[in-house]
Amino acid sequence: LARGLVAKAQVTLDSALEQARLAASPPVTALILANQGAVYLAQDNPTYALRLLKEAVALYQAIPSSDPVQSAYAIGLLGKAHLAAGESERAYRLLTQAIQMSQQAGQLAQELTWSNALAAALYQSGALQQALKLYERCDELAAQVPNPAPEYTRDHLIHRAMIHEQLGQRDLALTYALRALTEARAAINRTCLL
Repeated sequence: LARGLVAKAQVTLDSALEQARLAASPPVTALILANQGAVYLAQDNPTYALRLLKEAVALYQAIPSSDPVQSAYAIGLLGKAHLAAGESERAYRLLTQAIQMSQQAGQLAQELTWSNALAAALYQSGALQQALKLYERCDELAAQVPNPAPEYTRDHLIHRAMIHEQLGQRDLALTYALRALTEARAAINRTCLL
């Protein structure tokens, strides 16, 4: 998805889903549905993503020994889909659940992903102190995760700069803004090298 191969991913996942359903494999079906939901989210189609992700989460919940990491992944994506559909309260609840499940499973990278998504949503809603607290937790997690996802770095630094600016903490705002600029330049350089 990161390289713009969304259409190819969609075709591959459609085929895989058909095979998983024929094989009657709920865990594989749920994982494919979650990945399809991610593809539709990347295409800005939260309505269809919601349908797929709700089915994935229901399957995971019906499997007694389902993988908590995969369940957290599907629940986190479902939270992001609700957020994209404008259903903030439900999104907050699901993202919080995904964070807790990731913590329990010791999955720091996943915890970082869902914490960053929730912090961004809180920031967008104007809950600056809550967002800042969660972004501080993201800093702790990012220090322990090798190569955090680029969206974490980009969103996090920009939002932190803006939060500090809105709170009147201009020195901190400038620090985060400069870090965001440095990261943006590094991302451009990485893209040029590909």
